[in-house]
Amino acid sequence: MRMTPVTTLRKTALLPALIATGLFAGCGGAGESAADAAAPMGGNAVEAAAARESVAAAAEAAPADFEGTMQQVIISLGAGAVRQVVGSNDLETVLAFSPDRLIKAVHDGEIEAESILKSTLEIDGRMGRLQAEGQPDYSIVDGEQMATHVVMVEDRMIMTMDPAELAAANGASKTDAEPVDLGAEKIGEREIRGYDTTGYRFKFMDNIATVWLSEDLDEDTGRFFDIWTALNPLGVMMEAGEGAAVRAVMVNPESLSGKASFMPAYTITEFYDLQSGDVADERFVLPANYQRRGMAELGRAPQ
Repeated sequence: MRMTPVTTLRKTALLPALIATGLFAGCGGAGESAADAAAPMGGNAVEAAAARESVAAAAEAAPADFEGTMQQVIISLGAGAVRQVVGSNDLETVLAFSPDRLIKAVHDGEIEAESILKSTLEIDGRMGRLQAEGQPDYSIVDGEQMATHVVMVEDRMIMTMDPAELAAANGASKTDAEPVDLGAEKIGEREIRGYDTTGYRFKFMDNIATVWLSEDLDEDTGRFFDIWTALNPLGVMMEAGEGAAVRAVMVNPESLSGKASFMPAYTITEFYDLQSGDVADERFVLPANYQRRGMAELGRAPQ
């Protein structure tokens, strides 16, 4: 049984999901990209290998393997839509407002979301495949090789993210990296989508994040989500607390106040509809004859 302080957050699928589907997709625009910030400054293959082994060993201690599918939905709202339902863009007022009411407003057509991204996550033990509805591109989370592969079908390219290699190349190793204490505050307990959850709130990359974690969901999917968190391409380990994320809400104060920001004012991410069943091994096989690129090359023009 794992015992950790409730004042910190052990893991949440939100963090790697944001990087894989949000921050990663936004690289290459104005400013410094994640790839530039993490660009290698001299490699060390031995340290990289040791880092991978350390992360893999930690994942082995997680709950039993799961095979099946679950759904993910990300709803992004602008400041105007939030104000229309909440009646204010005051940060404390918005944080205290029920996300359920905002979700219902979107479903009922009362407000229009900036975007609604629905994805299916296929899991087989240490392997995962995340693909958005109606999109050809997808991501493979490879817990055997300890890397994430973003498959870009139209470009016939595979972008591989290996955080352990990047950490070692920058003189840091996950073998001695300490989990980041997010200073999470426990805010209560509630049932969401049939799961008993505990809520935590903390600051993350200039946002206020609220996550609702379920130990029951963690019993089924813990090993995979531990791996997904460990493969965070920014190399940040989030390990303290208990549970897998059922819901996560990100509020960006700048966007909420009407200032320009690349982040939406309000984002709700939910994981739901866990279904056990066989997943074909072929779903995790990378396509042949695609160009391979590493994370440090992201945003650079082909030579």
